[in-house]
Amino acid sequence: MFKLALKFLFSRKKWLILMIGSLAITIASVTSIFTASEAIKEALKVKAFDLYGEHTGILTGIYETKESLQKEANMVGEYQLIDTIIIDKDKLATIGWMDNNAIKLGHIKLLEGKFPKNDKEVAIESAYLQLIDDNWKIGQKRKIHINDKEVNVRLVGIIKNYSAQWSVPINLEKGVNDFPNIFISNKLSYTESKSKNFLIKFNGNNKKATEKMEHLLNKFNQKGMINEKLFNKGLIDYDTIFFLSITFQFLTLLLSLFCIVSLFSYFNIEQNHKIAVLKAIGSNKLKLYKIYFYQCLIIFLLSLIVAIPLQLVLHLLIIDQSFKQGTINTSNIFYLISVIAIWLFLIFIIIFFISTRSVKKSDRFSINELLSKQMDPSYLYDIFTKKFNLKSFTKKQLARQLFIYPKQLIFTILILCFTILLITFSIFIQKEAAGIWDTTQEYYLTSQETYGYETIDNFNVLKNQGLTFSVEDVKEIEKIPGILYIDKNPFMVDVHPLIHSNLITPSIRKWIEDYGSVDGLNNDKEIIPNVKYTIVNSEEFNEIYSGKEYKDFVGKILLYIPSNNRSSNDKELVGKKLSLIKKYKSNNGFETIQKDFEIFDVINKPLVKKIIDHHKIQNNEITIVLDEQTALKSGLFPGYNELGIYIQKNLSTREYENIDHKVTGLIATIPGSLFQNIPEFIKEDSKIYSLTGFLGILSFFVASILTVISIVIIVFSKYNLEKRNWGIYLSLGMNKKQIIKFLNLEIQTYLFISTIISSIIFIIGMIIINHIYPFSFYLKYFCLAILSISIFLIIGSVVLGKIIKNQSISSILRIVE
Repeated sequence: MFKLALKFLFSRKKWLILMIGSLAITIASVTSIFTASEAIKEALKVKAFDLYGEHTGILTGIYETKESLQKEANMVGEYQLIDTIIIDKDKLATIGWMDNNAIKLGHIKLLEGKFPKNDKEVAIESAYLQLIDDNWKIGQKRKIHINDKEVNVRLVGIIKNYSAQWSVPINLEKGVNDFPNIFISNKLSYTESKSKNFLIKFNGNNKKATEKMEHLLNKFNQKGMINEKLFNKGLIDYDTIFFLSITFQFLTLLLSLFCIVSLFSYFNIEQNHKIAVLKAIGSNKLKLYKIYFYQCLIIFLLSLIVAIPLQLVLHLLIIDQSFKQGTINTSNIFYLISVIAIWLFLIFIIIFFISTRSVKKSDRFSINELLSKQMDPSYLYDIFTKKFNLKSFTKKQLARQLFIYPKQLIFTILILCFTILLITFSIFIQKEAAGIWDTTQEYYLTSQETYGYETIDNFNVLKNQGLTFSVEDVKEIEKIPGILYIDKNPFMVDVHPLIHSNLITPSIRKWIEDYGSVDGLNNDKEIIPNVKYTIVNSEEFNEIYSGKEYKDFVGKILLYIPSNNRSSNDKELVGKKLSLIKKYKSNNGFETIQKDFEIFDVINKPLVKKIIDHHKIQNNEITIVLDEQTALKSGLFPGYNELGIYIQKNLSTREYENIDHKVTGLIATIPGSLFQNIPEFIKEDSKIYSLTGFLGILSFFVASILTVISIVIIVFSKYNLEKRNWGIYLSLGMNKKQIIKFLNLEIQTYLFISTIISSIIFIIGMIIINHIYPFSFYLKYFCLAILSISIFLIIGSVVLGKIIKNQSISSILRIVE
């Protein structure tokens, strides 16, 4: 039976090549989407672990052993914090140790040297070492204070900056719940502690890992935290990639099925006479199934061989056009092989099921009927011709061609519509999700992404004093050659403006009502909510305000009130007093700072800061402007918590590297901070959208090629099934050009109807769905999709025409194959 199946296949080599090629494209497309996605996910995980650690979270200050925790976690690393030392003005460095598991989980890397193993050895994080002593080299000794003792230590290692990138608790306190900056050996006697801190290994997927960590936090009364940066930044696209992979694998297979069904169905229809011959000589159904099984197996194995190099090319192309990085984890190879095997088995089952349908259908026909292969138009042909009163031969013949297989007609149109819309809406999702980036900002820094506060007497009181960028540090950055402008946001979230009730103007009253009225300290005062603060020096003052001298402004405040009320009497506030109040925790409980400021002027428009000629920053909130020295002396302003850094264009590589080095150095000593290189951030952020768009394009081209092959096969197969009718037409005077014209007309009808339907869906979709880019932007992609399919169909029509031209009239009239 195997030899017979082989002869059947190789007796029709063109069909065999076509089926192998189409099936190979399907296999390569589906498996490459899966393997590329898995490689991207693995590379994403490796990068995330390097940046944010391989720990799901931390447990701090618990009375538990590492051995007992390992029963609930796959791997646990222990670390301890011993002390803090002042290294530069008000900057603190935390002294502590990590065991080998913690170092491994944290992916903490050495730039030079080794980790301390013996007494009086230290390894220091790079940014902190520069602040302690930039000239301290490996092997040299220095004195540092540990637990109020001066210890002479030897530097044995320089650690790559890591602590500023890691997630920290909201109530951050250096030396209590952060991470070591100066590493010592855990063998020292003063490192012993009853309570312990642990890193818990990430294991499984995001959901399972977070659920396990939440369980541990609940068990230990929330003493710790989840590694939010790992999940919300490093692995933010991880689950999305999985979803995209599954979606496009099924879409590609679904669209490819149309081609597979068409190829195998018509291939089997045209060998019905062979089934008839086999039946005539006594072959039973089981033997026929064996023949078809061997045929499917041969086609599948040959397709698999062809698919392997194509799969590798597509695999690399998907990675290159999206995330640029992909790696295969050898420990995960069994999972990859298993999933690919499932896909291959599914595809094989599909083609075998399609093939065996011919055996089942053959039971309904006699041997003579199977040999004749003649087709009668469906009843829809009669309905269509009668309803539309078709009299001309051209219209009747076209209707006959279309309605021989009405299900195929509907299915072909639907697949074409879906293929056209696939690329359009894939690009739509890609572009809309990515949005429009319009910024000249190079860096964005924040000293604390999150901070905890509680409400006491209607005032926000910070649980811990926030870490900030000092005024001196920011001024040093401003002096760097190439820095154009720094947009500075002071850390004054716990500072509240109070105004006497009799001074509240209509525009301020409306603002208070819009953002929530809150009573102040006294019944005659109210808090103005949602207020923004700006600190300026003399130069910055002159840029935002003109008409008066900076020296007259010192010690006062400038008030910007965005208001459309032209009859507003806000100017009456000039010369009046506005109180700024701050409540904070101290060793003696809660203390309050309250300062009264004279209102220098009131401007009824938003504060606008000019960056460059065509770029401005606008504050749409009520904004209070203070001079720098007054703000510092008042105790209300500890420093800046947000910096937007703009740099000059056309800088040399050396100038840009200098800026980058200084800026990253500023952020490296602030745990819980955020650093964003905006161009790099946009580039990284767009990768997931690039993946979406490219998978859509890949699926479109695979679907287009296979759909066009299917259409050509359908048209040609129907032509073969009615060869005698076409032969009669030829004998009555019709020429082959006219036959080809009819067949091309059928193909064009499919495209025309599909274009009309998909255009309606596209227009309705654009009307219903809100979109950032204009309608014309997506229209060009829609037209490009139709044009691409049209080109493929033209190529298919040319090939079809050449085949028919090479056929003689006698071969067309002949009944047998």
